[in-house]
Amino acid sequence: MPRRFAFARSATLCVFILLSLLTEAFPEYVGGKIGQTPPSDFPPGNVRFGIDDAAIAPVVPLILKTLKSFIGSVTVPEQRLHGVSLETMQVQDINIGNMSLHMNSTNRVDVSVWNMTANVPETNFSYNLVFVSCSGTAKTDVRNANVSFAMRLSIGVGGILDVSVEDMAIQLLDLVITPSLNGWCKSMDFVVGTLMNIFKRSIADYLQQYVPAMVQPIVRAKTVDILQKLPISFVSPPNITDGRMELTLAIHSEIPINRTTKAGMFTEIGGPLPERDISMICSFAAANNVLRLLHLFGNQSLLNMTIPIPGIYNSSLAESIYPDVVELCPNCPLKFVTGWTAAPWLEPVSDKAFITNAQGPTLSMDMVMDDNTSVTVLGAHLNATANVTHLSTDNSGRITIKLASVNAAVALYAPLGRKINSTSLNTDVQVLLNEIVVPLVNAQTGGFALPFDVTDLLLKVSNATISVGLNAMEAYPLIGSCIDRIW
Repeated sequence: MPRRFAFARSATLCVFILLSLLTEAFPEYVGGKIGQTPPSDFPPGNVRFGIDDAAIAPVVPLILKTLKSFIGSVTVPEQRLHGVSLETMQVQDINIGNMSLHMNSTNRVDVSVWNMTANVPETNFSYNLVFVSCSGTAKTDVRNANVSFAMRLSIGVGGILDVSVEDMAIQLLDLVITPSLNGWCKSMDFVVGTLMNIFKRSIADYLQQYVPAMVQPIVRAKTVDILQKLPISFVSPPNITDGRMELTLAIHSEIPINRTTKAGMFTEIGGPLPERDISMICSFAAANNVLRLLHLFGNQSLLNMTIPIPGIYNSSLAESIYPDVVELCPNCPLKFVTGWTAAPWLEPVSDKAFITNAQGPTLSMDMVMDDNTSVTVLGAHLNATANVTHLSTDNSGRITIKLASVNAAVALYAPLGRKINSTSLNTDVQVLLNEIVVPLVNAQTGGFALPFDVTDLLLKVSNATISVGLNAMEAYPLIGSCIDRIW
């Protein structure tokens, strides 16, 4: 078991044991309300976003996987060429071996795709010349095809990114044709060779001439479809230089029906972007909208977690406090369950200081019955406000936090045990937080280790904005999750 995770579980267990002891000592109602009421209006927030070529390479396999799901097949209509008549063909099972994307200084993205394969099922054909007339079927495999094109980006109606496809070139390096001739033609090798060459030219000519016109609406439609699912508007056209693209976005609190965001609605976010493959500077309004969206639409496995408690800590631990519970299920395993009933939100105070508000996080200790159902033994609702004066990370994967104060109110409940009532507990919790926890946090000049293995994460609050930067390989799991969810 990773040491950090083991420590986190032990610390959480200690907290619950402490809460249990406090509920034994203070048999009065526990409750309270700390912090401001959550805002009812979440205005759009502005974000400057930068991405390098290096950030795209790790997710190419995921993009290829997604392309396969909507690329479909290409229909080649009936062809008549040099005496050969080919019925309608279906180019299907199109697979892409690899691809690359490069941001170009001419404000476009160059795309190269290679090692493409496809097949054409059996197609009827006939060959009629002055002295020769043959017919049959042929099956074709497309191997080692290469495609290159450019995507030029602009802002369309409603702040949606518009994509146009230009300069498409298709190279078919290897066509394998398996013909089956009818009648006397079966024994004529020269006819077979002639038909194969004509067949190759027909397929190649059609694909190279007509596929570019078919690809552009597919790319544009898919781009619009993806972006309409996202609560973002593009405030200004992308700024693409050699190897890098920068975007100015507005993040909304929900998917907007009327995308009318204009650049003049926001204060310009100044300062350079972090020197990372993926970088961002955002306003607190944008950060609040992201937190709200994560709560509304995010992965529930991240927001609502279940953590099993080691077997040596079972329901027998609660015998002195909740004997009825232990009698219900002796030595049953326990687990922690966390959840959020509302999204946290941030309030800027000064250049670097801000207030974090959280209302409604829940934490419960549940007992797992023999039939695998769960019963809550002890639970807590939390309202908290933290006044943060400094927040940043360094290249070693540690986070530095400075606190001015922390206020919290805890509401405990024990559905199966005695009634919990304590007005004294919150006073004691407040003293514990501000006289012990806050000084201990501020004394950690070297910061705290992050709960995940990221060594080059840059996070900084300054100028009433939040800066975040991350290099490609570290961000790969997050990017992959987003792409899988969107596409």
